[in-house]
Amino acid sequence: MTVELITGFAGTPHIGSDDIGAFQAGIVGPGDYALTTGNQLKATMSNANTIAVQSGDAVLNGRHVHLTGTTTATVQSGTQGQKRNDIAVLRYSKNTTSGVETCQLVVIKGTPTTGTPADPAHNTGSILDGVATHDMPLYRISLNGITVGTLVPLFNVLKPMKDVWDSLTPIRSGKKTRRSPAASLTSCPMRNTVPWSAGATLVAMWLFSRPSPPAWIRRWSHATTCPIRSSAPSRSAPSRTSRWMSGLR
Repeated sequence: MTVELITGFAGTPHIGSDDIGAFQAGIVGPGDYALTTGNQLKATMSNANTIAVQSGDAVLNGRHVHLTGTTTATVQSGTQGQKRNDIAVLRYSKNTTSGVETCQLVVIKGTPTTGTPADPAHNTGSILDGVATHDMPLYRISLNGITVGTLVPLFNVLKPMKDVWDSLTPIRSGKKTRRSPAASLTSCPMRNTVPWSAGATLVAMWLFSRPSPPAWIRRWSHATTCPIRSSAPSRSAPSRTSRWMSGLR
C-alpha cells in the first residue's frame, strides 16, 4: 500500500513502531535527543566500575525510550600506565527474526594507549533506514590508569515547545504580553520577535502606496529605523512596485 491512514480505524491492527517512530522523528528531529523530563539522564560513577544513569526520556531516531529510575552498567577497570576512553550509550536493538525491539544501557570499551585516547566506534546507522542496531552516545568515561575522570555528556537536550514559544514571545513582569497597535506606531513591526510573513509585507507596501494612507500609517512612517519605511514608494517618483500595487486599489 502506497498510501495509508495511520491515525484511522482500519478494522484490523495496522499501526507499528515504524509508523510512530517516523511521526515522532518528523516532529522532534531525526537524530538522538534527551528530553527535559525526570532527571534528564544525569549520571554519576557510583564506583570505579559502575556508571549510574538517572531517570529521563530519550528519542532515538524517533523511538521513545523511558528510564523509570536509575540504570547502571559496568565499566571495566583501567590499566596502570595507560589511558582509555569508554562511552556509555543507549543501544537500540531489533531482532531481525522476531521483530522484537529493545533498548539497554551499554558501555563500549575503548582502546588503551599511552598517548591520547580516542572514543571507541559506535553504531551510527539510523533506525529510520531500517538498521537493526543503533547507539545514542550518553557519556564519555575517561580512565587514566585505574582512576576514572569526570563524565562528559555527549547528548543534546531537546527543549519543550513551551520554552521555545516563550523565547519568541515578549515578556513583561513575568507575564506574556501582546504588542498593541498603538505600540506599533512608534516602533517597527519588523522588529517583533515573530517575523512578518510575505503577505503582511505586501499589505504594508500597498498601504504606503495609496494616495492617502490611513492616519496611523502616516504617523508610523515617521519611525526613522523602520525597514519598511525605506521601501515606501516616493510620491514624486512612483516606483515600479507602486505602479504594480496600484492595481490592488
